[in-house]
Amino acid sequence: MRTYEALSAAYFLLLAIVGLFAPADRSRRAVGCLCALAGVVLVSGISMTAAAVRDWAPLAYISAGYWIPSLFVTSTGTAARPLVDTRREPVTATITGFERWLLRADTLLRPWLPSIPAWTVPVFEVAYLACYPLVPIGFLLVFIGGSPDDVNRFWSAVLTSGYACYGTLPWLQSRPPRVLAPAPHTPPSIARINAFVLSRISHGWNTFPSGHAAMSFAVALALVPVSVTAAIAAAIVATGVAIGAAAGRYHFAIDVLIGAVVAGVSGGVVFGL
Repeated sequence: MRTYEALSAAYFLLLAIVGLFAPADRSRRAVGCLCALAGVVLVSGISMTAAAVRDWAPLAYISAGYWIPSLFVTSTGTAARPLVDTRREPVTATITGFERWLLRADTLLRPWLPSIPAWTVPVFEVAYLACYPLVPIGFLLVFIGGSPDDVNRFWSAVLTSGYACYGTLPWLQSRPPRVLAPAPHTPPSIARINAFVLSRISHGWNTFPSGHAAMSFAVALALVPVSVTAAIAAAIVATGVAIGAAAGRYHFAIDVLIGAVVAGVSGGVVFGL
């Protein structure tokens, strides 16, 4: 079994075990645990198939690793919508203690972060979605130009980053900042397209740290042994993803910052940097 396969099987098995104690009702915990165990079986089965199947299977592991933790939350992701916030009053009556901490951290961090020109906001709204094609495109470059060891390292770094962010959801439940607090300005029209896409591929909860930022930077790190030029390009895209996540208020600033740290740690461990 390859490293990333062992990591994936361990992640799903851990979810199945700790999910028994998740803060959700019994029926949701049961469904979540069964799905997590199915993930273990899936990874184990695919690990015995052809190399090409094993190489591309992690794209499915990412999706399962993202959605299964949402089965352990107290309610469905609809509680976190709308993704494009049109309110002018915060939802103070339903904010949890963890959400209050995130809001306070955001208030402290954002003044220290560089401001971006207003005309770039729509650009970064689109950039936020670049995480989704970045992962398969990054892997395609590794698949074509790298060795089997490069493939193993790529998926180990990317999946470790993603799992570290997604697996916290049942215990660190929060909604995106644009849902919790009034928008400081009217969202650009492109944000509605962004929200439409996310409403069909996202469970609607905020992941802490940001999986978008973590996996995007992990892709950039994982491309270094294969192509420095591609790694630099991916790093630029990852930066756009991170800025878009914070500027568009899909994630708190601290989500993004810690997500980048997660990528650095996972990349450092995998590559021995």
